[in-house]
Amino acid sequence: MKESFNLRKVRDIGDTISDTFTFIRLNGGSLFKLLLYIVAPLALLSSLAMAAWQYQFTQSFDLENIIINPEDPFEIYRAMFQPSFFIAMFLQMITSSILTASLIGYLRLYDEKDGVVNDIKEVGSFAIKNLLWVFFFSLVWTVMLSFGFLLLFIPGIFFGIATSLLFYVHFIEKKGFGESLSRSMDLVSGNWWETFGVWILLFCVYSLLGLVIQIPNTILTGATTALGGTTSTLAIVLQAIGTFLNYFLYTLLLIGGGLWYFSLVEKKEATSLERKIGEIGDGWDESMFR
Repeated sequence: MKESFNLRKVRDIGDTISDTFTFIRLNGGSLFKLLLYIVAPLALLSSLAMAAWQYQFTQSFDLENIIINPEDPFEIYRAMFQPSFFIAMFLQMITSSILTASLIGYLRLYDEKDGVVNDIKEVGSFAIKNLLWVFFFSLVWTVMLSFGFLLLFIPGIFFGIATSLLFYVHFIEKKGFGESLSRSMDLVSGNWWETFGVWILLFCVYSLLGLVIQIPNTILTGATTALGGTTSTLAIVLQAIGTFLNYFLYTLLLIGGGLWYFSLVEKKEATSLERKIGEIGDGWDESMFR
């Protein structure tokens, strides 16, 4: 029998990190199928597009066939921002959006169905249906954060952490963009430093695992540079594989952020207890307690 996992409980920072790995372990099979069928095709396409751009860009520095004019300071930017670059960036955003919608959709269904998510097609349908919403939200949120960082760095960090639960609120509580921003800031209020600590630790774990994935490419690139050569096709292929695998590592961030969202909701509103009380009466309606 599958071991149960309680999403709605209060966690400290350490519990959130450890429970992230526990949740992934308990749901590894379902999550793997979800990533394989829904995310992997786009992730592969995105990785290949990025590899194609990197190949074109590095060819501009081929010592035997120099394309870039060293006397033109803007030539390097023209070589960098080729059409293939924007195609790769667009595909990366689409892949990140479908990954976000898939994993948060899985958390939502897991919560609604008391841990029983047998139909991956249902999660996939949910992710595809909400793909454009995630893409739009990501674009607007990124622009807002960029302006915040450009104007004042510290307020930008504060705003970014305060609104970091935006996507969880939108999908799990079914709120619009403005309401999701406001709700995220309300949940993080009084818990800003703890939320900051959770994201820092999650990013540290994600980065360390990402470095492990990139070790073969780092060794090959270092050896090539030491021997005076240029970036090889093999190095670009390894980079593409690393980019592909990094999409799956992103699961740590999304699941960890989701567990912290449920923890803050439980800490402020004790919804798991209220849900049990509601089930005794006429049924559960989370809005009745707000």
